[in-house]
Amino acid sequence: MVLIRKASLHFGVRYSYNLLPEKLPAVNPPAYFAVHSRFAPGSRIIVEGSILRWRRRFRKDREFSVRDIAGVALGPGNGCNVLYGRDYQILAKFAGSMEHADLMFLWLLQKEVPIVYAPDIWHSPAEASPEPEPVRSSALQQQFILRLKRSARIGFTGIGWFLLLIGVALFLERV
Repeated sequence: MVLIRKASLHFGVRYSYNLLPEKLPAVNPPAYFAVHSRFAPGSRIIVEGSILRWRRRFRKDREFSVRDIAGVALGPGNGCNVLYGRDYQILAKFAGSMEHADLMFLWLLQKEVPIVYAPDIWHSPAEASPEPEPVRSSALQQQFILRLKRSARIGFTGIGWFLLLIGVALFLERV
């Protein structure tokens, strides 16, 4: 089984599900963080120290250590990045568009896990050059993310289905 393809980063498939970060964070990742989808519930990877837990919906959790990871294969723009083991079995999958994926890439680099065809500009904060960064404007940009509770998501989904059924009924009435 071959997991590695070079075409993933070099053919301009950048604006889709597996959008890789341009650069990695300048701070070290925390001891505990989770990589999860921004918009839909489902699978997530929880990092606790050197232990990873891949939680998937309707499937058994998979837990493994950083020592079990042989490498990371960066997937195409419409696919996933794959953490694979010594005998090339899939340990976990995650997309570059998932929340905290940049922390996951940085964490993997710091644990010296090889990332196949990683961009040259990715490096760990410890590897950063001592050059000072240019001064930014005094007005800091703030990023806000709207997160809906599960009950709100279910409510909006129900309203959407209700409106769809009304639309179909009106359409069939006119036909």
